[in-house]
Amino acid sequence: MRWRRWLMANSHKDVGTMYLIAGMWSGIGGFSLSWMMR
Repeated sequence: MRWRRWLMANSHKDVGTMYLIAGMWSGIGGFSLSWMMR
């Protein structure tokens, strides 16, 4: 199963991809919250 590979990631490529995705989601969330507060 593919999700298990991502959950137990040891490869630096998988970890980097997850870090990039988490960063993008955090950026989108922060932007939307700051836009709503404005």
